[in-house]
Amino acid sequence: MPGFLWTGNKAIDGTSTELYRVYIYTDKQCINRVFTSAVIGSPAYAPRPFGPLALPATPGGVVGARSQYLLDGTEPPAFTYDGESITTSESAQAATPTTSVPGAPGADTTNAGSSPAAPSSSSGTGSSGFSSTGNTGAPIDLWDTNWPQSGYYWTVVAVGAVSPNALYTNVGAAGAKAADTSLPLANGGGFNPGDTITIGAGATQEAGTIVGVSGDTVTLATGLKFGHGGGESVVRSGGALQYQDLELPQDVCAAGRVMRFGKESEPSLVSSGELFATGLSSEGRLTSAVHTTAFYGEPLVSWTPALGAEAYEVQWSKQQYPFTPVTLATGSNGIITGATSIVFPHELGPGTWWYRVRGFDYSLPTGAQQMSWSDPAQLVVAKPKFSIVPIKTTAKKASAPKLATGLTSRSGTGFTLGVPTRWARISLKDSVASFLYRDPATHTNVVEVTSSGRGARSYTQWAADLKLELAAGAGATPTTSIVTLTAGKAVRLTLTRASNGLEITQVQYVVDAGASAYAFTFTTTAAHVRADLPTFAKMIASLRLAA
Repeated sequence: MPGFLWTGNKAIDGTSTELYRVYIYTDKQCINRVFTSAVIGSPAYAPRPFGPLALPATPGGVVGARSQYLLDGTEPPAFTYDGESITTSESAQAATPTTSVPGAPGADTTNAGSSPAAPSSSSGTGSSGFSSTGNTGAPIDLWDTNWPQSGYYWTVVAVGAVSPNALYTNVGAAGAKAADTSLPLANGGGFNPGDTITIGAGATQEAGTIVGVSGDTVTLATGLKFGHGGGESVVRSGGALQYQDLELPQDVCAAGRVMRFGKESEPSLVSSGELFATGLSSEGRLTSAVHTTAFYGEPLVSWTPALGAEAYEVQWSKQQYPFTPVTLATGSNGIITGATSIVFPHELGPGTWWYRVRGFDYSLPTGAQQMSWSDPAQLVVAKPKFSIVPIKTTAKKASAPKLATGLTSRSGTGFTLGVPTRWARISLKDSVASFLYRDPATHTNVVEVTSSGRGARSYTQWAADLKLELAAGAGATPTTSIVTLTAGKAVRLTLTRASNGLEITQVQYVVDAGASAYAFTFTTTAAHVRADLPTFAKMIASLRLAA
């Protein structure tokens, strides 16, 4: 629910006010009301789920309330301008949390077996075992609208603190100064000793007790704190204060004091280019959707939190459109959870599945707390693979991949790379590089360094980060591209710079390997770059990562 701001302190008839109330409607004519705020004394309002402020019920309490912070409590009786009794939405009964999957549209989704103070379950089709405890507060939120095609309309009205059967008059023309005990009235009829009156308005308003009446002049028990001029209001209280609107919402809306707004919650995301899923691959390795398109067994699927959601429902379908939820063994057509991830239900079995997620906002009324569905996402669950192992046979050793002519396979930590036969291995003390080969004649070389992997970054973002890192270290800006090698996807960075009076060219391939990355840097000089570039391409094409 948004907050609301306004300016001005006069009712539509010009009456000054220091109290306000916000109304929200579904129509511009302000007929169908869906929210009623508490009475507030500020030009701003935000709903409170645990009740309004304890407003004063006596004129003297009103004077004191202007200089202090009020505690939570209940509002005194309140009425619209035409006398209808109203109660703020903040005082509504706490909503019962949705803790089991609601039925299909048109089915009974009323929650059962829980109370506002300690909600624990709700009815529907089947049960997910999810529970919620504690007081969620009054349902002070509103449902989403199809903004901007539809929305809500809000207005603010002036409110006055009034006493039923009160007696009203004004200070006489002569007025009274501070410390006076005599107060002239425009009409002293009806005032009697013992009456409590309120004199003036705003910052100089004060209360007094009448001890004597003489015609149109009353004598007060104590001297006045402020001076009061002729015409200021004098009110004798007729009982506990009530809070009444000083104007009709329909009138002020018709006069143009109305604004439109929409409400649109952000649904959960189940993918962002790549699926949010983790599990065993068909080869039995623990992996994420970044490295595989199919999982074996029961992968874990997750999603981003939705603003305002306190629980989530997940549904599964064999087709994307129309999305038809399957019925689980519990009898429900989904699973509800308080987490942002869930394990694929084993009972669904292998195949291609589509799933979607929606949140539940406990600030909405009981039985209608559903939020927007996410877009359906595809998940492929592979069938198990079996192989028959023959007995008393000798397994044929798999042949190594054939290398390009002139290359010899060299092993590094977690990989093999084809290197020209004439190149020699170089060992450097105190170096992070353990794989270094160089052409003795031209000094063309290749170096491998292992670093942290790409993580959750996209390849585009990873390439941009690598570009900045290399530029900072080399003093020159490289060009980048994303390439696909036999070993997997990689980022290719190329730069030319001066070093010790020579112009050198460096070609670097950074290969993603999950938790780590392999960076292969090929270096040559301007005199040999034309001949060396094809060799670099053959070498990186021969790269194989260990299983």
